[in-house]
Amino acid sequence: MTETSAVIWKEQWYTATPRDNTAVYVNNELTPIANLNTGQYFVIPDTKYQLQGTSHYNLYVVTTKNAYVYQILAGAATTGNEVAAGGFNFIPALNCYLPKQIDEIEAY
Repeated sequence: MTETSAVIWKEQWYTATPRDNTAVYVNNELTPIANLNTGQYFVIPDTKYQLQGTSHYNLYVVTTKNAYVYQILAGAATTGNEVAAGGFNFIPALNCYLPKQIDEIEAY
């Protein structure tokens, strides 16, 4: 998950889960930032973005069980170059093995 604007507070990440006892970890931290139960969600603070280079920020999220991640976009607030790009991206459960098919998480 990346953010390229210098004003990173314009973007938010929501993590939600259909399963109990789902721990949410950010940026390889050893302590979970949240522990979620069925139907709960957590807004990952923008302070968790990590600067990569001069103006590119990354956010790495891992959950102990399959979870949904939603990216809320609001544009950029660079003075003189304001962009209102409100949007919403659903990020399905992915893994590093690049599967050929992405299925939504089944509720049970």
